[in-house]
Amino acid sequence: MAATLINEVRFGRHGVFELKPKQVKLYNFYYTFYINYLIHIFVWFNLALAIFEKPAVSGYELPYWATMIMEFVCIFVFALCLFHRWYIAPDGCFWNDKKNVILTFTITITFLDMLLYSIFMENGLESIVRRWSRILRPAFLINLQARQIRRAFRNIRRTIFGILNVLVLLLLAIGLFALLATKLFENRNLKDIDGNPYFQNYLESYYQLYILTTTANNPDIGISAYDSNNWFALFFVVFLVICMYIFLSILLAVVYTNYKNNLKDEIRCSVYQKRRHLKEAFDLICEELNECKVLKFDTWKSLLEVLCPKYSPGKISLLWNVLDRENNNYISKHLFSYIFL
Repeated sequence: MAATLINEVRFGRHGVFELKPKQVKLYNFYYTFYINYLIHIFVWFNLALAIFEKPAVSGYELPYWATMIMEFVCIFVFALCLFHRWYIAPDGCFWNDKKNVILTFTITITFLDMLLYSIFMENGLESIVRRWSRILRPAFLINLQARQIRRAFRNIRRTIFGILNVLVLLLLAIGLFALLATKLFENRNLKDIDGNPYFQNYLESYYQLYILTTTANNPDIGISAYDSNNWFALFFVVFLVICMYIFLSILLAVVYTNYKNNLKDEIRCSVYQKRRHLKEAFDLICEELNECKVLKFDTWKSLLEVLCPKYSPGKISLLWNVLDRENNNYISKHLFSYIFL
């Protein structure tokens, strides 16, 4: 059990499992190389089913029942993974994890969609039935394997609330310029380079100026107005200076600052959880000496043989000597934590 907690720290995992022999054994089985590799295969195979399902890539379409069987096998494997998490989790912890809630919802919705699709297809209603649960398939990748993607999503979600005020200010500024553009150009019968009406209503003006903040339609958007009157170029110059160079720069700075702070908080929480795991591991294998908890060399050696079976006895002794510089034949919790953090 101590080795499992230390591996959580070494590999940056944050699994939720009960500290009992059976649950720990099942947890370690889940994270073996072959099981992880197998889950990866099913996740990517589930995503690749879009190649064979109608509308499929030309020449690769399979009968609907064939892809249904393949998807059912994938969903069954994902359900087993979810059941495994539920079985090893402490009481009350399973539903507190959002990953498990999302997986349960996605599996349920996908199964209902598969069932309804099969019923419609068997009753000859192929023309009106659609597989609408396909858009949920990336949720399996994110919630089963992609830990770094989840971390990025968490940081983005926390960052959004910190930039709303600047974002609203930018959108209001674009709205003001869109109103000015509509009043300036709507009655001049101008055409853009494709011959389409030019700033004829407020929504179209807003959309074009919003795109202009990305410079995707620059300078095309201003050519027609400039041809009509050279002074109209001043409008677009002022807009670019205020909305793109000033407001977007402020928005970028706020996004960077908030994301950096949220990332620091994420790392701080991760380090705290690692220290908690190491404390639990140390408490499981420590011994009492003069009313202090210490770890002796024999226990250290047994632990390293489980954690790093390829380590030679000489390397294990060398690591011990680095920690136990005073030759006390034991180390404290602080020194124990130092080598794994």
